[in-house]
Amino acid sequence: MRKYITFAMAVLISMVPLQFSRESESESTSLYHEISDPLDRAYAVAFDRLNLNIRPGTEVDAKSKESPDSLAHCKSVVYRTLRVLPREHRDRLKTVTLYFTEEGRRGLAGGNTMILRCLNISDRELSAVIVHETGHLVDTGLLNGSAESGETAFDDFGVPVYSDDPSVEFYAINWDSTTKKRANANNKDFCSTYGAADPFEDFAECYIAYRLQGKNFRTLAQSNKSLELKYNFLKKYVFNEKEFGDTAKSTTTSRKLQPYDATTVAYNLSSFWAER
Repeated sequence: MRKYITFAMAVLISMVPLQFSRESESESTSLYHEISDPLDRAYAVAFDRLNLNIRPGTEVDAKSKESPDSLAHCKSVVYRTLRVLPREHRDRLKTVTLYFTEEGRRGLAGGNTMILRCLNISDRELSAVIVHETGHLVDTGLLNGSAESGETAFDDFGVPVYSDDPSVEFYAINWDSTTKKRANANNKDFCSTYGAADPFEDFAECYIAYRLQGKNFRTLAQSNKSLELKYNFLKKYVFNEKEFGDTAKSTTTSRKLQPYDATTVAYNLSSFWAER
């Protein structure tokens, strides 16, 4: 889900060397309150040196309660994920809230704000959620229009999307408005079932599909015009013509086209974090 808050963004820095050999799939699936790792603390220090406004989790849920280890580990996962995303994408982020409860929304982002739940979720899933939420930052914070160009049929909780916003081209592939799909749209036109919820989730789910499941996305786009248009939009306007392979553990063209949620598709976290 998107949420508009506007601030300027300072450049993310890379303070920790690329030492990914210590990562393992068993570590990737651990719950944060079970972690105690010097490497986490090093990445957490790097995270703290970013020019970010870090809000306490109790602002999201009064029951939020972290330990030093769980907070350090969550910061570590956020840092290691952001640093492999395009600089202009991660540079949109200004305010981060990390909260620690067993239940609740996994993520929320828009403009240049991100909220993440850091308990009862694996490293792999949290990293994927961060990629998805970064898609919202790109959509709402990087790709913008001007009021002078006029409003469109799209709005984000009452905030208008203007005609010269590049995202409108993406939305219009399958949407007539925020709540109405085009008459010829069908389930195969979306990167996930959740992506069919509204144009903004459509964008974020295809963003993560492009970044983590790029080869499979290209293959599926060969037989679906909507997916082809979405892939080409992301390639041109979002990723500056750069393409990616798959980080999925086992990806075939016959896999289910619409997982409910692209953040739950299995992938190799260590390989993803090692990319630059």
